[in-house]
Amino acid sequence: MGNYSDSFSTFKLIQAADAVDISRRNMAIFDMLLNGLGIPDKFHEFIRAVFVSGNWHRHSGWEELTYKRLARNVSSFSDQVFTTVYNRIKKNAPEFLKWQEQNNLELISHESFKDEGGRWPKVRYAFPYYPTVEKLFSLDKSTSQKEIRRMVEAICKTMSRVEKPRRAKRTRTTRNNVQSVVQNLLSIQESMTCKNEFFAELEIALESCNFKWPFKLAIEN
Repeated sequence: MGNYSDSFSTFKLIQAADAVDISRRNMAIFDMLLNGLGIPDKFHEFIRAVFVSGNWHRHSGWEELTYKRLARNVSSFSDQVFTTVYNRIKKNAPEFLKWQEQNNLELISHESFKDEGGRWPKVRYAFPYYPTVEKLFSLDKSTSQKEIRRMVEAICKTMSRVEKPRRAKRTRTTRNNVQSVVQNLLSIQESMTCKNEFFAELEIALESCNFKWPFKLAIEN
């Protein structure tokens, strides 16, 4: 695998590979699910790393996963790429877990622990929705994109998800409207061969809207 964009099927040390098909198609379905749950793009890599690094098909409990192990399973053989992925995961993992808690979402369960005599705390993870994702990955290859999207949307409705706030409707001010008119008039004037042609077209347009100027447009002789 030469770079990070290569096929997911060539990832090394993917322990879930014997249970589900870790292919580009299925990773696209996975991202579709994460988007449906309202999870920001920057957290997808970490979630994907937890998914492919744990033996979730063998148990539904907790598993200790280090950042190095997570990065190794979603990186190539290049030390530089591994380091880049490792640094991203190290940064985004705690941010995602904090974001997840703030938004009452529990896609990935986690708990900190410390070995007896250990110096640094460690983290265990669980992926309770593994069976749900596995079903999506096991869909027949003939399943259309439209059908897959419908199934993902149905699943998202049964899971906690983050609703993105709607953008407030922008109200155009009188000044905005005047500036827009001026810009349009200048654009029309530039396309005309002479001012007389411009004023003639402008007068016709105004009359079609039943709008009368309080003065006569200056037509050159």
